[in-house]
Amino acid sequence: MQLFLKSTKLFFTILSTMFILLSCETNQVTSINMDSATKELVLGQIDSLSAEVKYTGDIVPSVEWSSSNTAVVKVNEGEIEAVAKGTAVISAQAGDKTTSCTVTVSNEINPTFTQGELWYWGDFWGVGCSNFTVCIADDNINMEDLSGDGEFMYIELNTGISFTDSIPDGIYEVNDTLGTGFIVPAYVANNGSPWGTWYFGKTYNDVVGGQAVLTVNNNTYTINYDLVDYYGNTIAGSYVGTLTYYDLTSYVSAPAYKAVKFKNKLINHSQKTFLSPRNR
Repeated sequence: MQLFLKSTKLFFTILSTMFILLSCETNQVTSINMDSATKELVLGQIDSLSAEVKYTGDIVPSVEWSSSNTAVVKVNEGEIEAVAKGTAVISAQAGDKTTSCTVTVSNEINPTFTQGELWYWGDFWGVGCSNFTVCIADDNINMEDLSGDGEFMYIELNTGISFTDSIPDGIYEVNDTLGTGFIVPAYVANNGSPWGTWYFGKTYNDVVGGQAVLTVNNNTYTINYDLVDYYGNTIAGSYVGTLTYYDLTSYVSAPAYKAVKFKNKLINHSQKTFLSPRNR
């Protein structure tokens, strides 16, 4: 009887050991790889990383994300956010396998704009100034609807009331007093559209400070801009070229906000909802 019990215990011990071994073999991470080894972001930019996990078995392994410096880059389930200038290593681990991406955060945006338009809105603010929007873009943007994988920028400014089809030479400072010679800082209209001065590229940046120096000669504009966005990035560069003129005074539909549409220039809101800086 004792021999039978010992044999039974030995049998179940062997079965248990085989089960454990089989479990280890059938549910095991064999590799994990990040979709990018390096990334470059600017302050405030949100991006994403993905990790491909290969494994055996039927149980999908979980992936744990971490940042070597959360003061520079935060990470949440692969979504990364640049919060300060510097470098951080984003790691993803599944089982005993790890992969990583080095993220460098800068505070400089240097666009190369090659085409532009000038939109005249009249005395939109009712303060005795002519209101204009300079829309400049790079080669990858279709000016018909501002579509494409590229960069463009709105610079909204006020001039003397006598100017209706061009902008005079001058130094224009970002200022929310809306007077002559000032650049209008970014704001969000009641209908959710971005107006004022914005940069659109890998992220949407609302301009809150800085200046632009503008000169014009035979309809060729030279605009040297050195602007600052809400996050502390500098947006700096030069545009030299013509600005196709449009009189949009008939598009102003109400004193509280400007026209939502002009030439079907619609901003794609699928990636980000525009918020005023105070609500961020």
